[in-house]
Amino acid sequence: SDGKPGQIAPQTINRYTTVLRSILTMAYKMYYMDDDVGLSRRLTFPKEPYQEVDVFTIEEAKAILAAAKTEPINIRLLIELALFTGMRRGEIVGLKWSDINFDKQCLSVKRSIYKPKGEKSIEKEPKSHSSFRTIAIPNCLCETLKKYKKSQEEYSLTLATWQNLEYVFTDKNGNVMNPQTPTKQFSKFLDRHNIRHLKFHCLR
Repeated sequence: SDGKPGQIAPQTINRYTTVLRSILTMAYKMYYMDDDVGLSRRLTFPKEPYQEVDVFTIEEAKAILAAAKTEPINIRLLIELALFTGMRRGEIVGLKWSDINFDKQCLSVKRSIYKPKGEKSIEKEPKSHSSFRTIAIPNCLCETLKKYKKSQEEYSLTLATWQNLEYVFTDKNGNVMNPQTPTKQFSKFLDRHNIRHLKFHCLR
C-alpha cells in the first residue's frame, strides 16, 4: 500500500517493483546478499488494463494543419513537426538545428528534454534505443523549418542576451524550452480554432 485510499494501479506496482529489483540486484553484485532475489522469476505481476487511445480523425488533422497555417510560425512549426514526424513532446523540444539535414530532407532524434518538478529542464537520451532514429520530412515541413530558422536568426540579432545553444524551440533568451510549453500552446491553439480537445501526444 502507498498510504492512499483505493487500490494501486498495475503500472504503479510494476514501476515500484522495477526500482526495488534494481536495488536488490545491486546489493547482490556488491556481495551484501548471497542470492540475486532481484530476479524475482517466481513473482506474477498484475496486467495493465488495455486502454484505447483517442486520436484525431483525418478530418480533424486536416483542420489542424489548415488552422496552423494562420498561426505564428513557431506554433505552425510545432504542430507540423508533431503531425508529420510523430515525435514525442520532449523530443521536439530537444531538437537542434544540427539534427536537421535540409538537403536530404530528414531529421535525427538524438535527445529528449525532461523537467523534474521544481527543477530546471535537463537533456536525456530518447525513451529507448529504438527511439534514436532518422525521420524523412516532407517538403512543406522543410519550408516551415527554413522560415522559422530565418525568423529565429533575425530575432537573436536583436538580443544581446541571446544564448546560442542551437535548440530549434527556445525560451525568449535562446535557452531550452520548458517541455510543458508545447502542451499549453496546443491547448490554446485548439481553443482559438474550436477544435476538439485532445492531448498534444495525440498528434502522434
